[in-house]
Amino acid sequence: MDTPTQTANPTTHVNAKARALALMDPILRPGSAVAPEFPLVFGSNARGWVVVSESEGEDASACAGVVRELVAGPERVACAFLGSVVTAEAHRGRGLARHTLATAEDRARKEGAVLAFLWADEAEVYAGMGWRPAGTEFDFRLDDNQRTFLPDAEGVRAARAEDAEAIYTLYCEHEQRVERSLDEQRQLLAVPGVTTLVREVGGKVTAYGCVGRGADLQGVLHEWGGEGVEVLHVLAGHLDLRDDEGLDEDLFLMLPSGATGLLEYLSLTRCPGAKGVLGLAKVLCLEGAAKLLRGHLPSGVEACIEGATVALRRGGKSISLDADALLDLLLPPAGEGRIQRKVERRLGVTLASLPLAPFIWGLDSI
Repeated sequence: MDTPTQTANPTTHVNAKARALALMDPILRPGSAVAPEFPLVFGSNARGWVVVSESEGEDASACAGVVRELVAGPERVACAFLGSVVTAEAHRGRGLARHTLATAEDRARKEGAVLAFLWADEAEVYAGMGWRPAGTEFDFRLDDNQRTFLPDAEGVRAARAEDAEAIYTLYCEHEQRVERSLDEQRQLLAVPGVTTLVREVGGKVTAYGCVGRGADLQGVLHEWGGEGVEVLHVLAGHLDLRDDEGLDEDLFLMLPSGATGLLEYLSLTRCPGAKGVLGLAKVLCLEGAAKLLRGHLPSGVEACIEGATVALRRGGKSISLDADALLDLLLPPAGEGRIQRKVERRLGVTLASLPLAPFIWGLDSI
């Protein structure tokens, strides 16, 4: 990611995927390839797209994007996932990545995205572009001690291609998820570096769990499905597999806030864990975010757009929220509710159905 020191005036190309990969591969995957890891962007008939910025006659910066639907209980929100932001070394320091990302945001906005998510190691760089930590994710570390609390791995085996439909059915049982089709599920399970185990009982797949994804999420069980006890058998299977392969590193487990049964179990067994953020996020459409908020306001509270803010009014009381505060109200980082408490005090109400609690499983990140 480049920090601008001078004004850039690049030419931008949308959906030049071969040109984007020519930039991404040597930077993100030296000696390998990005495309197989992101089939929803680079696969045949993929819904995703790329942005390439050209400077001084050369392709200089690129990023990928895809608009998906977040499901959080009854709520459905169009959301852009942006990632794989790169700039060629010779062109860094001129604001090209900033321009590329802004173009991607515009593209996502035109497709109806209300919010956007981005995953990056340099959060402080993206903060200058309006990206803020948002949402909640729980991360636990499973070690040899934790294995003693788990059941055996009876019925656990490697997933096969014909298990995709059963896995998809289990995935769709999550109230916190990204909407997928069965074909997309098949593509994601086939991404290089993904190890998927299932538990089969009486000829039926009752649970599954995915570890690794390409060069990312190695040693992380980032997606699972099934009832809590069934999933515990799969966790045991993954730990046993790592032991068989001679891998000494602990296995990390990602959980949404709605996985109450597993969260309680891990707490009772004193599994080391922490409550963290889901990713970096940004409001792309203020009107769309205001509409989303209106569905969670009690009777008598109005939400109106006023310039670059959303004004909330109840009787003679009011409070204005800019895009950052609105994001913090809807998706507070790690559940931190400072803005919600402020709104409730100012208006004298209780926002019982906030915050929203979406979750983005590892196979969906880009």
